[in-house]
Amino acid sequence: MDSIFERYAQWLIKKPLWALTLAASITILFAWFGRDVDIEHNFSMLFSVDNEANDYRLNYRKQFGSEDGILVAVIVAKTLDEDLFSRLESITATLEDSQEYVRVSSPINASVIRGEDEFLYIDPLFGDYDDNDMPLAKKIALLRESPNTLDRYISSTSNTVIITAEMPAEYGSFHDIQKPSSFFKETVDAGFSTHNNIDIHYSGIAFSRIAVRQLMISDLRLLVPIAALLMITLLYFIFKSPPFILITFASAIFAQVCTRGLMGLYDENINQITITYPILLLVILVANNIHYFHRYASERHSGKNAEDAILISVTQLTKAAFLSCMTTAIGFYALMTSDMQLLKSFGFYLGTGVIFTFIGMALIIPAGLILIKPNVHAAPKFELLAWVDKLVLLSITPKSRMFIIIAGFALMAASIHTGQQANYNYFLSDMLDDDHPQVLAAKIMEKKLSGSIPLEVSIQGAENSFKDARNLQALEQLASWIKKQGYGNNNQSLASIVKALNKGISGQAIIPNDNNAIAQLLLLAEGSSDNVVEQLVDEDYSHARISVQTVDMGANALAKLKADLELYQQTHLTPLKLRARITGEVPVVYEGMNTLTHELIKSVFTALVFILITIIIVFRDWQLALGAIFPNILPLTVGLAIFSLTGIGLNPLPGVVFCMGLGIAVDDTIHSFSRFNEERQSGKSRQQAIIDTVHH
Repeated sequence: MDSIFERYAQWLIKKPLWALTLAASITILFAWFGRDVDIEHNFSMLFSVDNEANDYRLNYRKQFGSEDGILVAVIVAKTLDEDLFSRLESITATLEDSQEYVRVSSPINASVIRGEDEFLYIDPLFGDYDDNDMPLAKKIALLRESPNTLDRYISSTSNTVIITAEMPAEYGSFHDIQKPSSFFKETVDAGFSTHNNIDIHYSGIAFSRIAVRQLMISDLRLLVPIAALLMITLLYFIFKSPPFILITFASAIFAQVCTRGLMGLYDENINQITITYPILLLVILVANNIHYFHRYASERHSGKNAEDAILISVTQLTKAAFLSCMTTAIGFYALMTSDMQLLKSFGFYLGTGVIFTFIGMALIIPAGLILIKPNVHAAPKFELLAWVDKLVLLSITPKSRMFIIIAGFALMAASIHTGQQANYNYFLSDMLDDDHPQVLAAKIMEKKLSGSIPLEVSIQGAENSFKDARNLQALEQLASWIKKQGYGNNNQSLASIVKALNKGISGQAIIPNDNNAIAQLLLLAEGSSDNVVEQLVDEDYSHARISVQTVDMGANALAKLKADLELYQQTHLTPLKLRARITGEVPVVYEGMNTLTHELIKSVFTALVFILITIIIVFRDWQLALGAIFPNILPLTVGLAIFSLTGIGLNPLPGVVFCMGLGIAVDDTIHSFSRFNEERQSGKSRQQAIIDTVHH
């Protein structure tokens, strides 16, 4: 392998312009491929690829619509007066006229169940159904009594109302939801633009997606320049050579553009996890570049001319960089064994991005050095280095190294044991800061309405199951059980509608035992102007839903609720041949994100095994591979142990940091081993080779 890199170095010295031309051509080509790549926060990317729960969610979505496509405007008023409802009526009508939404709902057009003069109604109180003789106070009271509107479109305890608009279920990408979301917000804002006594807040998963995307863009624009500036400052402080900074920039642009172009080639956008690639690749690139520049400067300081210094640097450092980048790429590629699409794309693009980083370094750094031949200044003297040399000398004495090995294994074993207790938990609110408008809107909905998080309970049986009194009673009991568990104050189901209709007729808020009475009530409900029955049960009455609005419970609480539901089902639903399960966007996201975190951590350790095997194969020394365990595993296991001890829940972002930590540790491990072998081949003793390796 040495001869390959030596011949490559000799070719570069003779043909540096060819190398730069090749690098420029590749950059231009991939820039073309990546011209349309955008930042996308797509909810579906959070779900497992081969996951039965996700398949069920998709079928459920076709039947009952999508919660991630619902736009919510929360209007908090000082008083609920005629002017407010007049504006709500105008806004609702404007939104209903739009072709962007499959359903618009508000206190204006939502059906209200009420009995008057021996007649039973299930219609809105405003618009075409407006009874001008009915006082507004009575309309508000009826809205606060009807199960279809209570704490869903109007608060029972405050002057808070909401308007919702549901986008088509097939709207998945950011570009699909951007226009409808903007129109919704503009319409509501315009409708209340001259009203001074209200506050408007926007909630819903769709608005959260937009907010997260905006934060992703702003963070990227802020953090990448900051990281680049810090690294430029470090490079200049160490080497005081502007050409080194220029060469680093050129190689960084190559890696970034090629990685973006690869995404464009596969017609994919940047997502929640792959957005880390600019900084991650920059870290790996600069770490390797410093090795290159330091070796070049050292050879020049020893009296060698630029050509000889480059020849030695390229021969030795390109080999080490190749090995370090390949092992890091292997680590990322190992993530592709996951069943999570998000993790697969992260592993593929970051792994290939690391390879692009190596190609950029191999083409641009040597060619740039040979063309510019930068002057090198004496590196700054760090007083710490003398202490490091003494510490290394102490650590390699027989007694010290035995103590270090035993202590290292003990620390690793303890941290692995402790790390196994780490808590994997994910909350949707984790996506945004506590003071973000979306989070504040969610808190208002949780405090003044039923909640901000949609939770769907799907119940299936045979055809016409939910025209049967026993099954409707079971549905009502299940809704009550969910409420007792602490989720949703006013859950909506077909049973709650039937019970309210029966109360309007008989004065009893119960599900009748007579199927004929049930049929009459359902016939009345089917005639509602907002098709309330279609929202709660399918056409043949075999698949019903309980729609719950609740607080952000977190993934672990949801897992417990699902387990408890399984036990409840065995006792109360299975005898009736009914099957219930929790589904919808949020539950599957919770499960998916926890799975993502588990698999991210698992894949990191799997990658580590492959890396250690690669080290054994390349260096043909099992002792070096054994020595690689401590610097590569300890940061991961100790990190997990800290999460466990502090009780902080793990989510995917710390998992990404573990990947970055592994990549950096592996890079420096490979460079250390490569330098150690070089020092040994020069005739130095093992002890002196270790000291010089750590020093350099």
